[in-house]
Amino acid sequence: MAEPILVTGCDSNYFLMTAVLMHSLKRCAPRLPLRVLDFGVDERQGRFLDRHCKFIRRPADVPASAHPILAKTLLASYLRGTPWSSLVWIDCDMMAAGALEGGSISARGND
Repeated sequence: MAEPILVTGCDSNYFLMTAVLMHSLKRCAPRLPLRVLDFGVDERQGRFLDRHCKFIRRPADVPASAHPILAKTLLASYLRGTPWSSLVWIDCDMMAAGALEGGSISARGND
């Protein structure tokens, strides 16, 4: 059965901000899977993202020279074959500051 997913896109210039977003979502929405779309990261950054979330590499039909704004409009190409019931786009320069799943976050953040 398809589930809701969180989606963002990242190029090499926004890699660190994406890492901050990813960390905040693990705390604020641990049950919602994050998909990070390859908008132009380098190989090392891609391997890091692969280890910590579902990283979706640039599909063949998305030009390597595509600006991130254009790449975002090609969302369907990236998510082809990815089941989902609903999708929440979060720009990679954002961070979650509270629970996204109807629960609460402990003050310690260790739960």
